[in-house]
Amino acid sequence: MSADKLGYVSAQDSDAIWRYKTVYKLYSTAIDDLEIARRGLVAGNVRECAEAVSRAISTICGLLAAVDVEAGQEAGSFLVSLYTKMIQRLALVPIDNNISDIDHSLSYLKQLKSMWEIYVLNETANISMSGMYDHRGADGGEGLKVSEGLH
Repeated sequence: MSADKLGYVSAQDSDAIWRYKTVYKLYSTAIDDLEIARRGLVAGNVRECAEAVSRAISTICGLLAAVDVEAGQEAGSFLVSLYTKMIQRLALVPIDNNISDIDHSLSYLKQLKSMWEIYVLNETANISMSGMYDHRGADGGEGLKVSEGLH
């Protein structure tokens, strides 16, 4: 399965693997920063939380910039909406101390990172994409839903 089916710019040259690994690294970086922000918020360290949220937002902006809506159509549009909503909600975390916005973003990013690893980095995976686009979680329950996840 190619990255363009997942809404990201596809590369036909020798830099493709590097680009795909970069997206994966962006997911890891955003997750790490949000975990730091969460710990800071729980500990009452507003500065640590705000700095980590700022870094996470910057990383999510990088993910947003990598999305190619035309190549991935449905998935690309979904990712643009999801990342935009994450950025909007995370920007308010240091002000309103709403830990659920961090938790929702962490959950989505972890799911996306896992899907990226399975569908893009693991070329030997022979998994149908049909179940991915209905946005259900691995347990069959609610999964990625932009309209309901981050209110």
